[in-house]
Amino acid sequence: MKNSKFTTFDIIKTLNIPRERLQDWINREFIKPTTPAKGQGTKALFTINDVYQIELFRQLIEFGFKREFANKYIKNGMFKNIPTIDFDKIKTKVNMALNIQGDLGNEH
Repeated sequence: MKNSKFTTFDIIKTLNIPRERLQDWINREFIKPTTPAKGQGTKALFTINDVYQIELFRQLIEFGFKREFANKYIKNGMFKNIPTIDFDKIKTKVNMALNIQGDLGNEH
C-alpha cells in the first residue's frame, strides 16, 4: 500500500467525503494530489500520505479550524502540537478503510 496510488473516487469512497467537497478542496489548493490530472479525461493520483493528510484536513475542519489554517497547519507539520489530533489513529483509520475497500473491490 505504501507505493499505491489512489484516485479521487478511491478517496471519496474510502473516507466518505462528498465528491463536490473534495473537488472544492482541490480547486482551492487545500489538497494537492502528488500527480495532478493533466487535462480532461486524466485522473489526479494521491499517495497514501496524501490520503492521510486529507483525513487530517477534514478532522481539523470538524474541530472548528478554518480551511486556510488547517491547510497551513498540515503544510508546516504543526498538527503534531495539537493534543486532540492523534495522527497514528488517523493512519490506522485510513489504512483499515482502504483495506476494506480493497476487499470489497476484489469480490467482483
